[in-house]
Amino acid sequence: MNPKSSGFTLIELLVVVAVIGILGAIGTFAYQGYISSTKKKTTINLMRQLILANTEYYSSNQFYYKGKGGTSCNPSISSSEDIEKKLLDEQNLILDPNHSGFKKANTGYLLCIADDSSNFKIVAQEQDNNTGNLDTNGCKITLTAANKRSYNNKC
Repeated sequence: MNPKSSGFTLIELLVVVAVIGILGAIGTFAYQGYISSTKKKTTINLMRQLILANTEYYSSNQFYYKGKGGTSCNPSISSSEDIEKKLLDEQNLILDPNHSGFKKANTGYLLCIADDSSNFKIVAQEQDNNTGNLDTNGCKITLTAANKRSYNNKC
């Protein structure tokens, strides 16, 4: 009779499971950073498209669309809807109309357009995934008509 088996010991199996768990945690953390970076870049590209759309709006109306906020604005679902209507021919590039409950931003950011010393500026701020309102602790991106970008310290 041979008392030794040729299989793995419990300790060896636990070590393998622990290593896989650690690798999974590292991968998940890296993936979240990748997703956040992708959302920011997509939002900046959308903001650049809005600069072009606002230039077209100026060609037709002899003034830029600047929303309702004067020199400052707070991005919201309402301001994002106004931008879609005025500059994007009601195409759903900012908000997802099929999301149940509140309207969810496609890129995770709500937008508004305000007056600026040069012409106008576009402000984007992260949307809270639970309430649909602004995430006051989230990233805020400002892009001027001259393509100058600035971020808050949460980005």
